Amino acid sequence: MALIEIIAVAALSLILTAIFVFALGTKGPWRSTWSFLLVVLIALSADCIWAPPAGPVWYGVAWIDLLLTGLFVCIILSAMTPSTEQRRPPPEYELKEVSHDEETFPPIG
Repeated sequence: MALIEIIAVAALSLILTAIFVFALGTKGPWRSTWSFLLVVLIALSADCIWAPPAGPVWYGVAWIDLLLTGLFVCIILSAMTPSTEQRRPPPEYELKEVSHDEETFPPIG
């Protein structure tokens, strides 16, 4: 991995993290900006190392595959963000006093 690829991966990771965390308000399942950035950075580094370059090259970096991989990882992390809305407690049911005269039994058989 060349120096320009490292710079491209770091810059794209920062840009995508800023868009998803600050503009969209999602921080992933850990609710931390740093962990979101770290996962995106590792995913883009792995893509840069293992995937063959695809698409147009700009300053020696094939940026389309990095952008698509970064968007995919950010969308997956955003989908795993836990919901922040409060759950309502189940409604309280009142137990009705039943006398022995009103008691019903299911049929047997």
